[in-house]
Amino acid sequence: MVARLIHGSLVMGCLAFAAVLFFIIVPQRAEQGIAPLPPVATNVLMGVSLAASALALLMRRRVPRRNTNESADLFWTAALRPALLSWSPAEAGGLIGLVAFMIAGSTYTLVVAGVAVVVLVSLYPGRLERA
Repeated sequence: MVARLIHGSLVMGCLAFAAVLFFIIVPQRAEQGIAPLPPVATNVLMGVSLAASALALLMRRRVPRRNTNESADLFWTAALRPALLSWSPAEAGGLIGLVAFMIAGSTYTLVVAGVAVVVLVSLYPGRLERA
């Protein structure tokens, strides 16, 4: 139960930040005429975001498999720390991609952030319990 709450909070935090950026911050930056980042810096941020997403998928292997005779609570006693270590890079990748979108305003950065959030959503606790 705690794992589902933590995971849901991570996902909702990324989505709420994306909504605030898309509807409030980016339009204000456009009105003020703030110059975007140079393309090299934007590409570096997108690369870091994708690398964090890949790291999250690699860290997924550290989550132990659930035994058939093991209860969900007992499983999460052992698996919560490795699961958090796999969710954190995915969330970081999403947030880095969203910050790149905020600064650059490029649609590509939003797509990269979306990839990271999809990776985070794909690592939901129910899937880890069945693995």
